[in-house]
Amino acid sequence: MLLSQPKQPSSGKKSFISRIFPLMLIVIGMLSIIYGAYVLILASASLNWPTTQGIVLESTVERHHTTTRKWKTRKTYHAKIFYEFSVKGVTFKGSSISSGDYDSNNPSHAEQIVNEYPKGKYVTVHYKPDNPEKCVLESGLKTTAWTPLLIGIIFTILGGIIATSQPKVTKSLL
Repeated sequence: MLLSQPKQPSSGKKSFISRIFPLMLIVIGMLSIIYGAYVLILASASLNWPTTQGIVLESTVERHHTTTRKWKTRKTYHAKIFYEFSVKGVTFKGSSISSGDYDSNNPSHAEQIVNEYPKGKYVTVHYKPDNPEKCVLESGLKTTAWTPLLIGIIFTILGGIIATSQPKVTKSLL
């Protein structure tokens, strides 16, 4: 009886795993870090933004369906809040609750936001002084504002670990 040798990955697969995959992780991680830093800076700055009175025009829970590769449907829920406000006589519309808004697969999060901001409610709107179209109802840093930055750090570190654990990659990068 002959024992078969385990099949070795082709050189193309080795090249992808050892060079391209870690590079993709690092690039995605760095882009996520840049975006995450932007979200955190914006969230932090919003604490000092001027405020004005606004009114909620629409307040609903929006459901999104996404079909996965295995033909399963994934549902996510988002609080769709539209509000209107004026700055120096100019009317603006906004839809951001806070920096770091997120969708959830549990509708209760979106429902809680909709209940907090029902249609017709007067709200305090925080707006960026030089660009009132950048506005939020809740200023400051929320826990979710940290998510893109943390994901970026994880991807970058993971890509770096994979890249440096491959001796050929390290030599070719130097």
